[in-house]
Amino acid sequence: MAYSEESYGHKVASAILRFFQIVCASIVLGILGEFTARTRSNDESVDNRIVYTLSLSAICLVYSLACIIPFKLQYWAWPMDFALFIMWLTAFCLLETRTGIHTCESQYFRSYWGPNWVGWGRRFGVVRVNGPGCGPWRTALAFAFIACIFHAASSVLGIYVWRTYLTKGSRNRNQERAPAVAKNSTSSEPRMSEAQMSEAPMNEPRMSEP
Repeated sequence: MAYSEESYGHKVASAILRFFQIVCASIVLGILGEFTARTRSNDESVDNRIVYTLSLSAICLVYSLACIIPFKLQYWAWPMDFALFIMWLTAFCLLETRTGIHTCESQYFRSYWGPNWVGWGRRFGVVRVNGPGCGPWRTALAFAFIACIFHAASSVLGIYVWRTYLTKGSRNRNQERAPAVAKNSTSSEPRMSEAQMSEAPMNEPRMSEP
């Protein structure tokens, strides 16, 4: 089963997954980058969890852009997609536990994210429930989780293509090469002429009679 002839559907699926990974990473990068800039302009420190997610989104954006063209070797990189799946899941959990089920009603949102998003910083008080910055916070959480799903799908697709096409194709090529190698090895052995074959028994040493 040749990769080049049988895997057009997988190439299309891979390109689609990479496109949505780029979209998710770009949205998270844009929101958290904007928040980081506003927070620093307020002379506030940026939450380490936000820095981690911001760095992860930048790495994933570069990686997905490099892999959007479905060349053959990218399917061997499925462990990288699995690692990014774990990292995105970790990032989502780290951010989500800051606000929990309350989201824009939590103390973290009202005293840290909201004030820094609107630009006055924590020293001027808190924002109201579901106030400014609620939409960007929810969006960042949502697309961090969606990015996690798309990288998991790319990992599963990579494993499937690797096992079904790439590994099997290598075995088939080795099996096709084996008879040719055996044929060449037999044809390269020296052959005895008929005269040599007829003379061979005469040249054998005779044992002396007692």
